Amino acid sequence: MDRRLPAKTPVLGVWTKDGQSRAYPVTHEGATDGIIRDSVGGAEIVIRIDRKSNSIAVVEADPSLQWMNSFWFAWYAMRPKTELFADE
Repeated sequence: MDRRLPAKTPVLGVWTKDGQSRAYPVTHEGATDGIIRDSVGGAEIVIRIDRKSNSIAVVEADPSLQWMNSFWFAWYAMRPKTELFADE
């Protein structure tokens, strides 16, 4: 278990072919107009968060990225070395 987030927090998990991974929690507060622009392993991704519907989705992504929606506990169980997205 990882206690950085509550276990059943919805996250969007993103990973690269070389194994880098990052989780984006639906509870993230810093998204401008619900949009997050980021890069994972040098590959660009644009994500939309809708707090009203408690949903998170990919709007645009480099073709080298893969992603899935999950709960934090399940994502962390699959990828324990994942980074958790946070504003810098």
